[in-house]
Amino acid sequence: MKKITIILFAALSIFSACEDDTDDKTKRDLLCQDDWKLNAWTATIVYSGSTQIFDLFNNPEENGIQVCILDDEVEFDTDGDFSTKPGPLSCNRSLMGNGEWGFMSEETILSMTEYGLTSSRDYTIETLTEDNCILTIIEPAIVNNDTVDATMKMTFIH
Repeated sequence: MKKITIILFAALSIFSACEDDTDDKTKRDLLCQDDWKLNAWTATIVYSGSTQIFDLFNNPEENGIQVCILDDEVEFDTDGDFSTKPGPLSCNRSLMGNGEWGFMSEETILSMTEYGLTSSRDYTIETLTEDNCILTIIEPAIVNNDTVDATMKMTFIH
């Protein structure tokens, strides 16, 4: 009976060790391992006590978004550069541009500065896993001539 217990314990230890290998990746590793493609994009606006959610990914033209940027892929290099690769629907705009990136606030913020610009865009990292990256940022929006905050949520996959 002891042999069976020891063998089972050893087998479970081996499988547990294999499963933990992906947990050793840093956020930098996860972000830089492959290109990211937009999979969902929403804007949430609270105005006059009412909350509206706009689906920018599935209804881009209704929301002033050019369809051609939705198939772009974003690459993050380990040296701190990022670039947007146009998809088949290429146009003169890109999803995120090209520039430099870095982590802030104990790697909870992804700060991106496009080349030629002096200010950065700081995205809160909601999720960053092997195959899923969810970023949020608050951007100004105009509703009935009033400026309000819009919470933009972008979901990327490989």
